[in-house]
Amino acid sequence: MALSDNVDSMQRAFNTVISKLTKRNNAIKDVASTLKEHTDKLKREINIYKSFFGSIDKRRGGTTIRT
Repeated sequence: MALSDNVDSMQRAFNTVISKLTKRNNAIKDVASTLKEHTDKLKREINIYKSFFGSIDKRRGGTTIRT
């Protein structure tokens, strides 16, 4: 077996590993993006609830709700 054959085999193995890692990295990025979108949505909903319940509490003479 010639040296060039070994280099070719190593290059193919390297390319396979890089391809798998790239796919995993892209999947992780997608998950992180989805989680960020959900987090942003939940933050908006929390602000709506805080505004609503804070206004009720103020009418009753209480303090505002803080999180």
